[in-house]
Amino acid sequence: MQGYGLLSGFTQGIRSSWEFLKQFESAMLQTQAITQSTTTEMELLKKSIIEVSNGTKFSSVEIAQAATILAQAGLSIRSIGTALESVTLLATATGSTLAQTTDIATSTMGAFHITAGQLPVVVNQITQAMNMSKLDVGKFQQAIQYAGNSSADAGMQFNETLALMATISNTGVKSGSTIGTGLRQLEADLRAPNEKLLAILKRLGLTVADISLESNGMMGVLKNLKDAGFS
Repeated sequence: MQGYGLLSGFTQGIRSSWEFLKQFESAMLQTQAITQSTTTEMELLKKSIIEVSNGTKFSSVEIAQAATILAQAGLSIRSIGTALESVTLLATATGSTLAQTTDIATSTMGAFHITAGQLPVVVNQITQAMNMSKLDVGKFQQAIQYAGNSSADAGMQFNETLALMATISNTGVKSGSTIGTGLRQLEADLRAPNEKLLAILKRLGLTVADISLESNGMMGVLKNLKDAGFS
């Protein structure tokens, strides 16, 4: 009976390892199909995935699956290798899942035209913002989906958008979708001020040019309003 137990455990271990390898190879094949990469390029990516996995709590399968998501977002095989380290670092620093941070990375890169090489700076900015505010990964993930593209279209930089989301979160707003919607509405109001806002600007001695996001940036607009006595 003891021998049977040992054999059963050994067999189960083999099955688990086989399933792990199947999942890993499946993710790699899917990534290769999407990116149309060569066998040599895929071998280099596999090496990067294993290296990243050895330095984090995430398995090679989880990181390989993240690579597939990055490929689906349009990243090249070289950019994927660069981005993987950043998304795993963000997940580790914030205690979130790779799926969340990969989604954040693709949303941010797409909206603000950020390259994989710029991701380490972005990850550092996000981590700092979350450490210094009530913003968390879940809120930010939703907020960037709601307001990322509109913020970029309004001429805002990523760090401005992140800072405003953190500020709004500190007011007690608990929903990321509410943060994103509120920011998007603020951008719309500034880009097309209604009569009430125009009257306020006139009273403060400001013009539409003073609240132009394209000319001043969001932080510049807010500074102009504050300096003029707007509250």
